[in-house]
Amino acid sequence: MKIKLLLPLCALTTLPLLTSTAIATLIPNQASKNTMKIAQLFEQSSPQSTQVEAIAKKFFTLLAQGKYEQALQYFSPNLKEYATADQLQEIWQVHQKTVGRLIEVYRVIPSEFPGTYSVLITVRFEKSTQDFVMTLDKNQRITAINFLELGKVQVKARKFVTALAEGEYTFARSFLSAELKKIYQPELLKQRWQSVLTKTGAFEEIETVSAIKGTNYEAVELRIKFQNYSGTFLVLFNSLGQIIKVSSPLK
Repeated sequence: MKIKLLLPLCALTTLPLLTSTAIATLIPNQASKNTMKIAQLFEQSSPQSTQVEAIAKKFFTLLAQGKYEQALQYFSPNLKEYATADQLQEIWQVHQKTVGRLIEVYRVIPSEFPGTYSVLITVRFEKSTQDFVMTLDKNQRITAINFLELGKVQVKARKFVTALAEGEYTFARSFLSAELKKIYQPELLKQRWQSVLTKTGAFEEIETVSAIKGTNYEAVELRIKFQNYSGTFLVLFNSLGQIIKVSSPLK
């Protein structure tokens, strides 16, 4: 079976402060008995920074107010490559379905290290109290927060295809690597998707999704049913969870 590339394979990019831990788990750890021990460790690390503390409080306040575009402005340029206001909104709203609305930012403990800041943030929600860890660069821009996983690759691949099928090409583009974003503007994604539909007929559903993990990449196979065709498409992700290639079985 021949494989035709919908998107070219681009070189992987390595960006500072954005390792696999830079965008960590979707659901933060529950507050526990270890919270005070963690807080003491942070307090002992370095003097508090009033400005960093204010940024952390403001960021969560903006999320609670639904001001996602404004919250996004606190991100470093690198982190902005991997998160949009729509994605931030989706992640926050999904989380609030579990914990309820934000009541207050109860405790913020910043620590300064060479070239970076770490902030322990304790937040009270309606249903629970939770701890978050935020890191900021030397310019006090957010480089990571431990609820900003943009989803497992299976979820991302499904959302990518769904966005194409629903004509949300700007949202679909947000899943691409920085290199692919330079090539594929929403209009070009639209053209490529419509080219597929001329051969397959209208999109009907994603039948199955399965992941394949490699050393420096993850791939997702999607069995997609169209009006006149069913086939398996391959979506390849880099180590940062960004799409770097999409392959189609179509000739």
